[in-house]
Amino acid sequence: YFKKFSSVCYLTARELARIRSVDPSMPVGLVQSSFNHTRVESWMPHTSFLLCPQYKDLVPVGVGRNNKSAVFNAMVSPFTRMSVRSVVWYQGQSNADQKIPSVNQQDYYACMLQAMITSWRGQKGIGDFAWISQQLPPSVTSGTPIPTQLQTGRVQTRLAVSDTIPHTDGLVDITGISVGIDLGGTSAWGVSHPPNKNEMSRRMALALYHVAFGYQERITARVAGRLPAYSSHWTGPVFKDAVRTEYGILISVDKGSGVGMSFRDVEGVNVNGSSSGCTLCCLNMPPFEVKIGDSWVRVPTSSVNFTTDAISITISGSIASMIRYAWSDYVECIVTNNDTLPLGPFVSNVSTAFETVGAPTGRSPTDQPLQSPPLGFNSWNYYHCNIDENSVKQIIDSMVTNGMKDAGYQYVNIDDCWQVARAPNGTIIPDPVRFPSGLKHLSDYAHSKGMKFGLYTARNQFTGQKRPGSYGKEIIDAKSYCDWGIDYVKIDACSGQGYPNASTSWIKFHNAFEECYNNTGRYIVQSVEYCEDLSCGQ
Repeated sequence: YFKKFSSVCYLTARELARIRSVDPSMPVGLVQSSFNHTRVESWMPHTSFLLCPQYKDLVPVGVGRNNKSAVFNAMVSPFTRMSVRSVVWYQGQSNADQKIPSVNQQDYYACMLQAMITSWRGQKGIGDFAWISQQLPPSVTSGTPIPTQLQTGRVQTRLAVSDTIPHTDGLVDITGISVGIDLGGTSAWGVSHPPNKNEMSRRMALALYHVAFGYQERITARVAGRLPAYSSHWTGPVFKDAVRTEYGILISVDKGSGVGMSFRDVEGVNVNGSSSGCTLCCLNMPPFEVKIGDSWVRVPTSSVNFTTDAISITISGSIASMIRYAWSDYVECIVTNNDTLPLGPFVSNVSTAFETVGAPTGRSPTDQPLQSPPLGFNSWNYYHCNIDENSVKQIIDSMVTNGMKDAGYQYVNIDDCWQVARAPNGTIIPDPVRFPSGLKHLSDYAHSKGMKFGLYTARNQFTGQKRPGSYGKEIIDAKSYCDWGIDYVKIDACSGQGYPNASTSWIKFHNAFEECYNNTGRYIVQSVEYCEDLSCGQ
């Protein structure tokens, strides 16, 4: 029995246990490190401030618990050698209240938060474990004047947390967030500590299951006592981009996240049973605003239409340069998907056209079969499943600068856990939270440094970590690997259905890679594991 324990920490673990009930032999263990009224700077190792050079001399001097690195040294450092699957992070109120003269509050907190995540991961030395952050709920009640709301720092802090969502060239990945803009209310500790921790934690658990365990399908939770079963997507709509059209603006959200989007008035209940819901609501305070000239103009809900994974906004007679959503502390009206999960706050420029992706660059047909054993780095022994885009780039850069490349160590190969599912057409899908830019991006990055890039698959139905294997999909996978510019493929032998003849999978890959070579001039090394037939492999 614990007299004091984080409700969000415990309830998130409870929801995760409900979701993972298909494998009840896997318990969920909790380690709590928490301290109220602390700023992010106190949770950061002293070396992490070097990752924010523009701010390292502007960090406010703290007192007691808010001294730089004070809480990290006391409450995180002792667990440095403990292996963890994920961190659940719910903090930000003290940083939202903190105002540093001449410093952009959003950029400052975003840099500090991502520097802290990077440093925690680096100190543990187990690769990049998952990280789930809770966006701050409202700290004021409905009807509070907007100028007052914009002084609370909640908008800026929420956007800083959104910056941790995996994206191309982002500073961190293997991350997720729980959006809480609709979870306001007053508890015994005041309006800044809303009572609906159950829903907050449910959203954290959904994001955690997707990020830490690579789950891509709809998530189902079993009945537990008075808690009903449910099925849900792991997130609400996730903003992708905003593009100018003939009639206004088209907003895209991540594929699958925006099914059934609609407006919803914010509702809620305080701990005493009174309403904490909206007073102005969607009718009088719609959530979208566009910048026309020097002014922000609120867009009426009648000018907004929803389709699957897109939002179209009609603007007559004007050209908007920017768009923002949920730009207040208490958000009266939100956009949700059909699982009632909300779209998170965003502000964005409006681009003039969709970004186009160039054709695969390939390399001139000068590659030849190996004349000597391939030398390089494989991720498994050090990283296991905690491998991601940023780690791979760091490895490539290190091998270029420390002389290993010049000594002949050319290959950087990722092992298991990069793949999470297959598309309806059978195409393999890389984990979007670990490799948000895709594997072709990493292959191009390696080639730009004079290095080569490889990956892992298995000839059976499943890989060693129960990810999709290549059984029956060799031709499809080989085409993907060719399109991505892969230089090396490790073919393991693991679990699930497989061919009676161990050579079958290798032969299918070999023939497809021969076609790749003939079409592109790129030679792909095959490393065949656990094949006892001497005719199998290269």
